Amino acid sequence: MNDVVKIILSGIGGCVLTILTQIITKNFYNKKELLISFVESRYDFTSSNFLNSINRVPILFNNNKKVIGALERLHDSLKRDPYSEENNEKLFSLYLELCKAIFVKPVKKELFFQIFNNKKV
Repeated sequence: MNDVVKIILSGIGGCVLTILTQIITKNFYNKKELLISFVESRYDFTSSNFLNSINRVPILFNNNKKVIGALERLHDSLKRDPYSEENNEKLFSLYLELCKAIFVKPVKKELFFQIFNNKKV
């Protein structure tokens, strides 16, 4: 009887561990996808892609005070003047905090703001 209990507890422990691992992996994947979407649409604050990614930040990073603080500072800056150069600084600060939160090495500021466009003018 003692061995049966050990086997059952072992099975339950394995299931719990598997479920927790899946939750953590999915959460990381969602955060990484948000970062990709954020970077892809960083040049147009009014695009639906940018708005979708920025609106997901409070949900996916709700436990990270630095990310939420950077988001609030960007929001306040955009409210004051949507065309201010200060917005770029706040945008980059948010990008840095997002990268730190998911352990991604950020690119340099110059590269972050570099536009890659291979269309002929």
